[in-house]
Amino acid sequence: MDTKELQALTAAERARELAHARERLRRLRFEANQGKLTKVREIRVVRTLIARLETMAAKERAAR
Repeated sequence: MDTKELQALTAAERARELAHARERLRRLRFEANQGKLTKVREIRVVRTLIARLETMAAKERAAR
């Protein structure tokens, strides 16, 4: 997802997206350890998405 798309989401939708991204990262790491993962860069992409979502959540908490 693009940053602008993430900003358009509500806080609840971003939290749900964060949970999905963490689960996806867990599965990707599991596949990598088994040697089944062909697109290793996907791990980096998901980690970046998680960082973006966590940063947005932190900024929301600080704004309150």
